[in-house]
Amino acid sequence: MGAIAQALHDPALYERSILIHSPQPNNLQMKAICENFLHYEQPEAAMRYLNQAWESRFEHDRLELLDKVYAQMGDRQQLKQVRYQLFQAQQCHTSFMRYLEVLDEEEKADACDEATAKAEQGGNLLRSTELLLNLGQTDRAQALVLLRHQELVECFYNDLLRLAKAFEKEGCDLAATACYRALLLEILMQGRSKAYGHGARYFKKLEALAGRIKVFDPLLEHHAFVQQLQSAHGRKSSFWARL
Repeated sequence: MGAIAQALHDPALYERSILIHSPQPNNLQMKAICENFLHYEQPEAAMRYLNQAWESRFEHDRLELLDKVYAQMGDRQQLKQVRYQLFQAQQCHTSFMRYLEVLDEEEKADACDEATAKAEQGGNLLRSTELLLNLGQTDRAQALVLLRHQELVECFYNDLLRLAKAFEKEGCDLAATACYRALLLEILMQGRSKAYGHGARYFKKLEALAGRIKVFDPLLEHHAFVQQLQSAHGRKSSFWARL
C-alpha cells in the first residue's frame, strides 16, 4: 500500500498505510509520514505529528522537519525560533548561518555577538573554533584553541587538518602549531607508518612556523617539543629518515 501511495503521489494514502499496522506510529514512522506530506507541500498535515512530544534522540529530526514546515507556510517568526533552537543544539557555523538568514538586519549584530560568546563558553572545540573563524574572530579562535590545546588530540584527523590549514591561512601561527603538533603526534602514537610522509611534512611546517613565533606560551618551545618527540618516538627510524 505504501508503494502504491508513492506511485500515486498521495501522502495521505501513505500515512494510512502506516497507521493500519501502527495506529500509534513511532518517531521513525512519524518522520517518514511528515517527509511525505512536506514533499507534496502539505505542511499543515505534517504539523499534526510535529506538535507531539518526540523522544529526545529524535528531537533534532523533529526540529529539522519543523524548519521545513514553517518555511513552506511562510511563518518567519516561528522559523526564527526553530533555527535558533537548532543553532543552540549544534553550535556550528552552518546552523548559525541558517539562523542568520531569517533575521532582520537590525538583529544580526546581536546574534553574532551571542554566537561569539557561546563559542567561547565551551562545547565542541572544533565546531566552536570554526564558528569563530567564520565570524572573522580569528584572535578569539586562536585563544580558544590555545586554552584547550590538550583536547586537539581528541579531534578527528581530517577535521584537525582542516583547522590547521585555516589557522595557517589566517596567520595564526601559534594555533596552527598546536594543530600540526596534534596531527604529528597522532600519526606517531598510532605508529601509522604509511602516514609518515604526512608526518614529515607537518614536522617541517612546525619548523617553519617556529621561526615566526617569539612566544610559545602556553605551548612548549619548539626545541623542547622536538626533544619530547625524540624521547618518545626516537626508535621510529623510518619517520626520522624522511626529515
